[in-house]
Amino acid sequence: MGADDIYFEGCIFKNDVTISQSYTIGRVENNSNRFHAANCSFDGGSDLLRIIAGDNHLIENCYFGDARHTALVLLGIQKSVVRKNTF
Repeated sequence: MGADDIYFEGCIFKNDVTISQSYTIGRVENNSNRFHAANCSFDGGSDLLRIIAGDNHLIENCYFGDARHTALVLLGIQKSVVRKNTF
């Protein structure tokens, strides 16, 4: 069980460890609904942002920098929007 209505705006998620030693820097797992990230920056991880489960998520105007594996991972989500991001 997770939390509903999580909102991040203007946050910087950065891993300063060498990219070969890093893990996921933004992880939202088993949350319920309505995760919203706006104007955020994700840089320097294996996966930069991983969202697992839930509905009605919105990722907009975010910057995804260097990723060792995947910039954005979306698993088992429904009715969600990813728009105006830079990869």
